[in-house]
Amino acid sequence: MSMINHTPGPWSAHEKGAHPNPYVCGAEREYEHGPDKPVVAYIVGTDTQANARLIAAAPDLLAVVREACAIFDANHEGGEMDEYNGDLANDLWKDEIHRKLTDAIAKAEGLALPLHEGSGE
Repeated sequence: MSMINHTPGPWSAHEKGAHPNPYVCGAEREYEHGPDKPVVAYIVGTDTQANARLIAAAPDLLAVVREACAIFDANHEGGEMDEYNGDLANDLWKDEIHRKLTDAIAKAEGLALPLHEGSGE
């Protein structure tokens, strides 16, 4: 998987401040005027607090999905995943979870969704 550049995490959700809507900030950075947290997004519409929390969790969620996908890949290549339960239903479940993980990473990184074997996609 390739890595894209985005505002470094952790991100944090904030109630209305100087802006009339909730907003999400990235990790503190050093700027010419001193340290500050860059605004990642201003949240408008409905359910703004919930949306701000979800957006703020994005870097953490992406990191966990990447880690889980790497574990799947490493264990599958070593044959260790098959030791848990070699039945077809379990293999299909693992394949489906891996597909969802790789799709989520691709979406988060703005990449085309990968083609999956046997899915016709």
